Amino acid sequence: DVSRARELYQTYLALSEEMGYSRGIALGCLNLGGLFLEAGEFEKAEGVLRRAEKLCQEIGDRPNLIETCLRLAELSKAQADRSGVSDRAAWEYADRAHTLAEITRSKELLGRSSLTYGKLHLARRNYPEARNHFRNALTMFVDIKEKKLQADADLEYARMLKKAAAEGVALPDRAEDYLVKARS
Repeated sequence: DVSRARELYQTYLALSEEMGYSRGIALGCLNLGGLFLEAGEFEKAEGVLRRAEKLCQEIGDRPNLIETCLRLAELSKAQADRSGVSDRAAWEYADRAHTLAEITRSKELLGRSSLTYGKLHLARRNYPEARNHFRNALTMFVDIKEKKLQADADLEYARMLKKAAAEGVALPDRAEDYLVKARS
């Protein structure tokens, strides 16, 4: 239940603020930002995500800074789509997240940044690059046995393959294969 999750994150954030717990504040902001983003409440999402970004930088919380940058990339892309402006900020956040993920050497974070790159390339109809990034994400998620992220990547990849096929772009994989994998 989204409203219950929002209530819990707001309570967590308030308690963290009361205690002066910077990491808790950053996590509360990051999680609330994700909920606001999913709800299309972009202004609210931007405010709390930028706060999370600042706090994660200050306390040196690299994994949550990466997650924040990925969400800011998603937010920037959604804002660009809505207003018809350049998606440059989305690419900058994706680049920053990927650079930080390379430093951490976390396959999960590298896979998540590849998934974000795939989505950005897909939006530009750069199917070969989108394919490379989606397949890279899938490889990472399979390696670490992360089933939920693997299913998400399978769905995104299948979506990309269907879109490419509809535009007459031939790619070596079949969307149906990835939809079946995502559902299993």
